[in-house]
Amino acid sequence: MQKSAKLLAVEIDSKFESDLQNIKRKFDNFNYIIEDIKNIDFNGFDAVIGNIPFFLSEEILRKCISTKIDKVSIIVGGNFIKKIEGESLIGFMMNKFYSVKDKEKLDKKDFEPQPNETSYLIALEKKELSDLDKMLVAICLSNGKIKNALIHVFMKEGKTKNQAKELIKAIALDEDALNKPCRKITFNLIKGIEKELNQYLLGPSKALDFH
Repeated sequence: MQKSAKLLAVEIDSKFESDLQNIKRKFDNFNYIIEDIKNIDFNGFDAVIGNIPFFLSEEILRKCISTKIDKVSIIVGGNFIKKIEGESLIGFMMNKFYSVKDKEKLDKKDFEPQPNETSYLIALEKKELSDLDKMLVAICLSNGKIKNALIHVFMKEGKTKNQAKELIKAIALDEDALNKPCRKITFNLIKGIEKELNQYLLGPSKALDFH
């Protein structure tokens, strides 16, 4: 704790406030808030460490990715481990954005009450993302349609809106897919987008080169 420049503890249950106050008296860099973690803005923090309810695992991990948290150490359930290691959108995003530095199986006896499923502590560290991976993560996190997300990422690459639209025409995605909300992207669809972006943006055709 002393190595941290600033540490904020978030606890939803007020019955632990006296314990948190005792910790605060011992460490100048420690503070706490009684609040739901879902309502906390992660911007400005470097790391997220916690034992969160399993049902919040995906939401918190997405939030860490969207706010570019450098390091994440959280306890998750076995079902979520299967999800991020399988063909899921959150697994795709996580593996683009983070390296898994550690995955430790935890003993159920260490918890009170004991969880219904096996628990794991996972430690993640932010990668140096390629331009392609930055685009893919941005599309996954977008609140709009896939088409508009693609236009946005192309424009961030320095293209005009018209150039971005021309590039989208060259991508082998039908109108139904392009008009799908990004929040409904499936694993297979994002893999298809990755293949097309890799071919047209990073491949021999150099489709981004308008010179």
